[in-house]
Amino acid sequence: MTGGLDSYVAQLLLYLLGAGVVGLVGAVWKLYHDFSAYKLEVAREFVRDGALDEIKDELKSMRDVIYRMAMKLEVPVFTEPLR
Repeated sequence: MTGGLDSYVAQLLLYLLGAGVVGLVGAVWKLYHDFSAYKLEVAREFVRDGALDEIKDELKSMRDVIYRMAMKLEVPVFTEPLR
């Protein structure tokens, strides 16, 4: 009778292990799917809010400051007209 009980316990553990593996794979797939959707949503919000325009404006102002510094130091700048 012990052999039948051991076999039943082994089958039960194998069944539970299989269910756990299937559940883990499903959870990882769902997490990956949700993360991909989140990345897409963040990308849409980033572009929609005009953040790129703000970055462009900041870069232009930084460029102007650098050009002014180069002019004061008498360093030739490619956009500067030839003297």
